[in-house]
Amino acid sequence: MALPLGVLSAGYWWSARAGARAVVTRTALALAVTLAVLSPWAVHNLRDNGELRFTDSHGGITALMGNYPNSEGTYARSLNLMFRELEGGRTFLSEPHRETDQIAYAMAKRWIGFQPGWTAGMMALRIERLFAPERGLLYWSIYRPGVLPRHIGDWFGVWRPDIVGLVDGYYVVFAALVVGGIGFSMAERRWAMAVPVACGLMLVGTYALYVAEPRYRLTTEMLLFPAAGLGAARLGRMLWRGGAAGVAAARRRGSWRVAALPRIERQGLALAGLIAVGVVLGGVLVVDGGQALRDRYRWAVTLWHVDGQPRMALWRRAAGTRGPSPVRGNAGGAELVLAPGQTEAAAEVVLPDVAPAAAREWTATLAWRRAGTPALRVDIAGARFGPADGRAGGVLPASGAPVVVAVRLNSLDRSPAGGAVAIGDVTLKTETPP
Repeated sequence: MALPLGVLSAGYWWSARAGARAVVTRTALALAVTLAVLSPWAVHNLRDNGELRFTDSHGGITALMGNYPNSEGTYARSLNLMFRELEGGRTFLSEPHRETDQIAYAMAKRWIGFQPGWTAGMMALRIERLFAPERGLLYWSIYRPGVLPRHIGDWFGVWRPDIVGLVDGYYVVFAALVVGGIGFSMAERRWAMAVPVACGLMLVGTYALYVAEPRYRLTTEMLLFPAAGLGAARLGRMLWRGGAAGVAAARRRGSWRVAALPRIERQGLALAGLIAVGVVLGGVLVVDGGQALRDRYRWAVTLWHVDGQPRMALWRRAAGTRGPSPVRGNAGGAELVLAPGQTEAAAEVVLPDVAPAAAREWTATLAWRRAGTPALRVDIAGARFGPADGRAGGVLPASGAPVVVAVRLNSLDRSPAGGAVAIGDVTLKTETPP
């Protein structure tokens, strides 16, 4: 992100009314300084990997982790195991790192495009995580086990509620000052302020695509300090002047009277108020809308073994169905959930890397939840099984490409408790035994 942010410096020089030659020259100088700062990493890549690159090689791994559906984009050991099995023993740390990263990128792109609605919901969740309460920053710096000596950590533990309240209060004040600063910069036509704000938004967009945690917003917050400073200066000046004028009026007339604000300050306050309303509405849309998208388009990825080879199996709600997705991912397979009061949950499993065949024998393990409900039945590719069955098997009929397997969970009555079945250890066999 350093180079794109360096390019945005041209906006600052343009807003400062520098000439065209000065804009180009100063932006080029900023990029040269950026490359100089990144040059040790480029030398490292050239020496160890034979490539002159000014970036590291874990963007693909980060994107893969951030788009892993089974854990909603958080770290999970099952993802490491899946990657290693799919790539013949290669791990996230296997060399050459560039090649490993490209493989992870390709896998992440496939996941991103599989369920666009889910991807949009995950982007909203990453934004939500990025701007979570400020207390999230305390874990890595203070409360994570082993960060501080025991006696110091215990002291912070005793005062934790007060510390949390203090940092959350700071976060609210900081956000208000940023909003105020942006509003006043627009009213005063201080367009140079748009440059750090644009840089911050670029970082937010990058985190929304890849992965986000509360600590990642530190770089964004630093870029917003100029806006917060302007907001503090303008609001502080208004409060000071208004208080002084009120005291003077009270002394003259014996009553309090607030002096009228200049037009530019009224405009700044109005714009700040509009931006604040937009931020609040945007936050509600991101949180509630993102959750609705994730509930509706939730999917999972598991491994099926086809003729002894691991292949990705992508689970999603069946086409044409309504309501929340019944699919839930777990470490060993996927779970189909029947919500309370429903009689059917339908899903489909897409096998994008499996070639069509005339027929396949398949086996799987079944783990039932609320198995005491005898009315539950699961239908896998036309074969039906009940709560008494711990294993399932049958013949998968011929299909085109990609191979799609229909899975349905049914109940003969509308149980108030619902039910679920996890399907794992799936094998497909197409080879004819000797």
